[in-house]
Amino acid sequence: RHLRAVERYAAFDAALEAVTGARPDPGAGAAARTPATTNPTEERQ
Repeated sequence: RHLRAVERYAAFDAALEAVTGARPDPGAGAAARTPATTNPTEERQ
């Protein structure tokens, strides 16, 4: 299940790249999204 979420993020990055024409770093993108996805309470603080 977790692997599927990662693949979905990768697909989202690819779609975003196609729309914006930019190439975001996949590692940085995943790092930026992971805390909000796995630990919503930490982001509220």
